[in-house]
Amino acid sequence: MTPANHDAVRRQMKAAGFAEFQGEESTWPSLWIDSHAFQQRPYPQTIRWESLTTGAFRFDRLKLNAGELFNAQAIVMDPNRELNESMVLRALDKPYEAPFLWQGSEAWMMDVPSEAFTIDPLAAKAKGHVLAIGLGIGYYPFMALLNPQVIDVTVLEKAPEVIDLFESVLHAQFPRPSDLKIIEGDAFDLFTPEGLAPYDTVFVDIWRSAEDGYPLIEALLGQVNPHLEKLDLWIEDSCFEFMPSLIFLYFEALAHHRPVYNSDPFYARQLRKIEAYFTQDSAIISTVEALKHRMYDRSILRAIAALKVD
Repeated sequence: MTPANHDAVRRQMKAAGFAEFQGEESTWPSLWIDSHAFQQRPYPQTIRWESLTTGAFRFDRLKLNAGELFNAQAIVMDPNRELNESMVLRALDKPYEAPFLWQGSEAWMMDVPSEAFTIDPLAAKAKGHVLAIGLGIGYYPFMALLNPQVIDVTVLEKAPEVIDLFESVLHAQFPRPSDLKIIEGDAFDLFTPEGLAPYDTVFVDIWRSAEDGYPLIEALLGQVNPHLEKLDLWIEDSCFEFMPSLIFLYFEALAHHRPVYNSDPFYARQLRKIEAYFTQDSAIISTVEALKHRMYDRSILRAIAALKVD
């Protein structure tokens, strides 16, 4: 994207149905991210990096180019709940070097706008004793420790190399470092009613994207499905993007007295979960709003994911 074609790109987004461009043009947001302003946030202004490698993991920096559109948020569920999900695309106005955590040749976590924009709101709503599952570059615990509602943060991390890197480079630079505790362990060992009981807020970020995120969420919720407000899942809407459509297809098949079917094994299994969940729902759905609620309600989507079926 360039300054010259910026408005043309926004008009294309309107035509494609992007939610944030459906109002009057005067209300449309800019697609540019101010790179300088982004680097003035607390994390990059506080943390000083050095290149360091331990085992398969390393901290390093990578140049981000200007003008390249990327998805800056989780998938935006259609505010009208009519299956018109969309992305929030943005581009940097100037290039800059961002810190990255690498595992081998794959980027595991980085301080880039898409990470900040999806994590900041969750850190801002955290409270009490906080458990963060997945350490990365420590962005969530850093932001959570700036939140006055947070008493302390415990981070569970599976990879000892990541813990060693963090402790040797980053921990001492964090706000309230004495209120931050890093423990080694597996998410699935701690994700039990007893393991989560001491914490008021639980944040999970152990996936790279929505593609590997939903199976991990499904497995975790299959062990325990905490109260909706206690558990925050990184890019949850992206991970659950397919679910409202499947629920709609289930109810469409039900209304026409035909079996619900999908040839893809993954979607077929999710449809069996949806059928098992709504078989227990004795309500008569007589309005569009009642159907939309069942398609999009986050507690329902999590409850479906938590079910176990053959």
